[in-house]
Amino acid sequence: MSTRPWFTVNGKAVVCVGDPVSCGSTVAAGDALVQIS
Repeated sequence: MSTRPWFTVNGKAVVCVGDPVSCGSTVAAGDALVQIS
């Protein structure tokens, strides 16, 4: 697991590792819990 802080987008938990843009696009895809590596 990443040690970076978790945050939520529309109530979905997300952790960004590297690129916050990729993180945002994954949230838009509808995954409830996402880790970008």
